[in-house]
Amino acid sequence: DLPARSLGVRSSSHPSQASSIDPRLLQLQVNTLQFPKTNIGSACPLKVALVNRSHETFEVTVLGVVPPFAMQSRHLTFSIRGRSSSRVPVVFKPKKRGEHHSSLQFKIIALDRTLILALSGTAE
Repeated sequence: DLPARSLGVRSSSHPSQASSIDPRLLQLQVNTLQFPKTNIGSACPLKVALVNRSHETFEVTVLGVVPPFAMQSRHLTFSIRGRSSSRVPVVFKPKKRGEHHSSLQFKIIALDRTLILALSGTAE
């Protein structure tokens, strides 16, 4: 986690102007996504919200997607407009019984910042 400090950012609407963005203005709504018990071979979708309280638009890339957790490729890179949120779908598709844990990294290149979402699910 980066310390709370202002970071220089290039605005996508005004690339030549640098602005200062408080890192708390771009956050995941939750830090952990806990999936309900799911039958082996079934799919359980949940969504996590990424909230942008700044006026800037940012490109976000999602890294670290590994089975039994999945995302559709169209959600691996997306833009989030200023003063909005984006609900990103994640699916738990277990093939083995037991507890499963992983994490996703939401990389915001313009901020040189990565937000981590812990994933947890149990298969029966």
